[in-house]
Amino acid sequence: MASLELTLREAMARYLSGMCSLQDLSRVEAQVLRRAWAARDQRAVDLALEVELHLAEFQSGDWTLGELKTLLQGALRTYFVQVSLGAAPPAYTLTMNSSVPLSRSAGTGLVVAHV
Repeated sequence: MASLELTLREAMARYLSGMCSLQDLSRVEAQVLRRAWAARDQRAVDLALEVELHLAEFQSGDWTLGELKTLLQGALRTYFVQVSLGAAPPAYTLTMNSSVPLSRSAGTGLVVAHV
């Protein structure tokens, strides 16, 4: 996971666990978005824009604080995994939620999602 995305995920986790304020999360989100945009880090940009949208909707009264936290928890639990077979694309992208159980396939080194 790219460090910008990880920085934002850590800030989201700190907010959800009560270790920082909503203003702190908003500040980190803005910094990550600016840096990710400049670095062309699409995963970090996408996550930052999702967080920014949820924060804006909360501030405009569309969500309660509890609903905002639920939305942020959902975003925090979603991961993107890219797999490239061989040296050249295509790369396969899997989007999954951390609530999906995983196991390692014996002898192959592959991680299998049990849906």
